[in-house]
Amino acid sequence: MCGEDFSTGASYEHRKQWIVSRLKFLSYIYAIDICAYAVMSNHYHVVLHVDKSRAQSWSRTEVVERWMQLYEGDMLVSRWLKAPATLDEAQRDAVYLKIETWRERLFDIGWFMRGVNETIARMANAEENCKGRFWEGRYKSQALLDEAALLSCMAYVDLNPVRAGVEESLDTSDFTSIQQRLAEFASKKRQLKKHPELAERTEKQIRLKADLKLDKQPEAPLMVFDGSSHTDIHVALPFTEQDYLRLVDETGRVLRV
Repeated sequence: MCGEDFSTGASYEHRKQWIVSRLKFLSYIYAIDICAYAVMSNHYHVVLHVDKSRAQSWSRTEVVERWMQLYEGDMLVSRWLKAPATLDEAQRDAVYLKIETWRERLFDIGWFMRGVNETIARMANAEENCKGRFWEGRYKSQALLDEAALLSCMAYVDLNPVRAGVEESLDTSDFTSIQQRLAEFASKKRQLKKHPELAERTEKQIRLKADLKLDKQPEAPLMVFDGSSHTDIHVALPFTEQDYLRLVDETGRVLRV
């Protein structure tokens, strides 16, 4: 699916970038943050944070603008955008109802995942000139109800390539949030040159994104860390960046022993 086809020798590694870019683009549109992700050869994991309050703060116009970046609009809604005074009360009520439906979808994990999986399936089918199902089944989700569950799940996702024996280290774990976080942290500290393999892998993915013409597409950043015990979990991840990176690194070393 997203790896090497051993029967033909064809490589589909570039599809991993499809998935990463699609996740980040939808996060830019939706009121849904990405906490962690790992794209493997035949599946992917993602930890999401739904920010309902953010979606509720959007104006009706902003909801429409966001929705129409992904889907076709509605004739009456388009008319409302251009000339709201031309609508009567019943028409305005119908428009407002439609917009509220779109607002709810813009913080709905089901619609988010649909926006990822259907798009990737269409792209893969077009590439192989075929039809039919790409994914074996629907996505499965699990609610993370406290900080301990969130931390353990993020670490599990970030360590997936190492745990599976696909990669030797976090630096070489391509198409994962931990590799992205490590690269961003090293760049922030101006230490990326001290990690040549991490720098090379990151640069390779940047070139791949450009080759796939995905580099101009807007993307949301990963959900940030805060570290304060008083932080609202709906604003930032309630851990320090250094502590999280250290935890995942040390756990990864244990797994490799």
